[in-house]
Amino acid sequence: MYYKSLFPDLPKVPESNVHHLLFNRPDQRERPDYTLFMNVATGQRRSFREFVKRVRDGATSLGADVAQGGLGLRPENGELVGILSENCPDYVALMHSLLVITVPFALFSSHTTPYEFKHANSLAHATRIFTSPSLLPLALTSEKRQHKLVSSARKNNIPRLPVRHATKDTLTYPIYSSGTSGPPKVYACYSTKYPRYRYHVTTILLVPSLIHQLVHHPRFKTTDMSSVKSLASGAAYLPSQLADQLCTRFQDKDRVAEGASACYGMSEFTMTIAKNKPGSVGILVPGVEARIVRPDGSLAGPNEPGELLVRGGTAALGYRGNEKATRETFVDGVVLTPSSQDTLKISGMQVSPVEIENTIPAQPDKLITDVSVAGISGGALGKKEVVARLDTWVQGQLSRYKWLRAGIKIVETIPKLPTGKVLRRVLVEEYEREVKAKL
Repeated sequence: MYYKSLFPDLPKVPESNVHHLLFNRPDQRERPDYTLFMNVATGQRRSFREFVKRVRDGATSLGADVAQGGLGLRPENGELVGILSENCPDYVALMHSLLVITVPFALFSSHTTPYEFKHANSLAHATRIFTSPSLLPLALTSEKRQHKLVSSARKNNIPRLPVRHATKDTLTYPIYSSGTSGPPKVYACYSTKYPRYRYHVTTILLVPSLIHQLVHHPRFKTTDMSSVKSLASGAAYLPSQLADQLCTRFQDKDRVAEGASACYGMSEFTMTIAKNKPGSVGILVPGVEARIVRPDGSLAGPNEPGELLVRGGTAALGYRGNEKATRETFVDGVVLTPSSQDTLKISGMQVSPVEIENTIPAQPDKLITDVSVAGISGGALGKKEVVARLDTWVQGQLSRYKWLRAGIKIVETIPKLPTGKVLRRVLVEEYEREVKAKL
């Protein structure tokens, strides 16, 4: 099947630095100032104009010559800045300062291990690393702290640098793939505390793992969340049962239900592919085309399983430093989605782990709160009463070839990325280690 977005084509936009679109539009100059960022932990607030000033001062301190007191960062010198920090207001300011001077940056997770950080930086090749004090031992080296740089630019009256021109081919930042099927890859993009509702939050954007924590939190049913009008989820699959649990908690159920549907996308596409259609991956967003094809490359028919291929202007140009993976994933402007990697082949039949994962939590005794299904080679695990009842439930709900023939194992936590995406390969590796230990 071939699909094209139902929305009108996107208008042609002149190439320019994204800073002009976000912070330098004529209509913004006429607006009264307002609070743009709020640090819930410290109470710090930063207004729109304060933030823009900090971004421009930061860009000046980063891009000005060393003789003037800056760092002299230039994209033509091969500079790429790594950012390793917890979330904070200056994290966002630093990114936008780098956008102003068109110096690309790589974002390293604050949860990363030394091994993961080494691998990530080997792909990004960061020439400078900005880090928070708590993560300095992990970063090993660091440059001046951002707030000192900004203060230096103001104190020394360094002439403010202009916003540099950017085109669609200007490298902005490399993004890392999720690593569900192996070590993360990096590709180039060209241009848990309970929420505090005293700020009358109206819109919440969450990954499924945080939604899971939210609905199972002891204060979920008692906290006043009457201000919330819209919810959105992304980065990983949102089970329908979890979405229903979330929506039933709010007073304005109709409006919340509209916003609670998950968005479907992939890192290699850099943006959302489809959204806002509960029970499916959604409706294609403007400017996106998609095909569902059979293994031989021919178009699949209606309701026929196949591989999803997508095309659009937001697709990345490829994996940085990995030509083989680029050739396999990006073909003539089309991005091959990795959906087939999660599909299991049982006796020649395709089985979706997600279908089984949706079936198990629906067991009426509510024996578990979270589940993941992974394919392994043979074997069987011991069955306790809970496991036996879950197994009986699955066999009563699904076709025989979808039964969990290798068994069910109870674990304390399911390994996931910070975004909530399940690391099935970790479950398989753990099982294989247990099997080898018994030999």
